[in-house]
Amino acid sequence: MPRPPPVVASASERGSSGVKDQLLSLGLAYWLSDPSELGIFDKPHDGSIWSASRRSELSAYGVLSVINISGNPNAFGFSTEYRYLFTRSIEGTITYIYEGDPRVARRGGVTAQLWPVRHDVASGFEVGAGFGAYAFIDKKRQPIPGQITTAAVAPVVSLMLSHAVYSNIFARAIWDRVVSNYNRDADIWRIGVGLSY
Repeated sequence: MPRPPPVVASASERGSSGVKDQLLSLGLAYWLSDPSELGIFDKPHDGSIWSASRRSELSAYGVLSVINISGNPNAFGFSTEYRYLFTRSIEGTITYIYEGDPRVARRGGVTAQLWPVRHDVASGFEVGAGFGAYAFIDKKRQPIPGQITTAAVAPVVSLMLSHAVYSNIFARAIWDRVVSNYNRDADIWRIGVGLSY
C-alpha cells in the first residue's frame, strides 16, 4: 500500500491590531497496516464474531498533572484503568485519576471514555483517541454559594500509545486534556503497564 506524501500547510492572518502572523506546518503521515490482519494486540475472533476471552484490560499509571495557568504548577499522582474492547476498533474505559497536589488544585475523580483505536500489525503498536467526561472533586476549590460540595464534571480528550511487552502484558502512555470551567484546565500525562485478560 503506498505511503501518503508529506503534509505541508501554510496560513496567513492579519488581526485587528495590524499584526501579520505567518504559519508553516510540515509533517509526515504513516498508514497503519491492514486491520483485517491479526496483530499482537488483536483479540481472538472467528470471522466477524469476537471471542469473549481477553477482551478486558487492567492497567496502573504514574501521573504528572500540569495546571495550565501562569507558572504551570504541577504534581505527581497515580491512576488505575479498566478497558473493555467492544470491537477491534472501539474500546471503552473507566479510569480513576488522582492528580496530586499542584498547590492551586487537588483533584481526584473518575473518567468514562470511548476510544476509536487502530493497531499496527508490523510493529505491534496501538494508537487511539479518547473522548468522554471527568467527574471530580477539587479539595482546593471553594463550593459555589448554595452548594455543599466542589464535585463537578468536565470534558476530557485523550491520546494513547501502547505496545506489547510480553504476551498479554503491555506498556502504555496517555495524554489527557481536561477543560474546566474555573480556570484550572490541565494536561495529565500517564505512563504505566497493564494486563489483558
